[in-house]
Amino acid sequence: MNNPRPFRAIPIGKKHFVYGWYFRLGPEGNKSHYILQEKNACWYNPTMTSHDEESITGFIEVIPSTVGQRVGLQDKNKKEIYCGDKIRQLVTKTPKDMYEDFVVIYDIASFKLQNQDGTVKFLEWPACVCLEIISNIHTEEQA
Repeated sequence: MNNPRPFRAIPIGKKHFVYGWYFRLGPEGNKSHYILQEKNACWYNPTMTSHDEESITGFIEVIPSTVGQRVGLQDKNKKEIYCGDKIRQLVTKTPKDMYEDFVVIYDIASFKLQNQDGTVKFLEWPACVCLEIISNIHTEEQA
């Protein structure tokens, strides 16, 4: 594992995220994508093919486009933030609060917030006290 941060993704044929370590297995150009949940043990046979079910224990095949890495920060409600989360930030506190919505992205070796017009800014710890996860780009369920 190159990066010790857990990931999440939606399994093939399912609607809800699973959480754990992310792996790509199989021959180059035909890799399958998996999450190994932390609670599961596994045995890996390096000679396996991506569809050798007997060689995979605890691996859950996932939709590659739904894989999101945990950022390492929490929103104002103490929920872990992942790439792909839709975030609402309090911009001004006046008699009428104003908010701006962003999506968490990974860009040029850092986690950032991107708004609807494409403007990107860094995701920084002090700002997290004003951030709230409202959903994610893969489902419209509450995250």
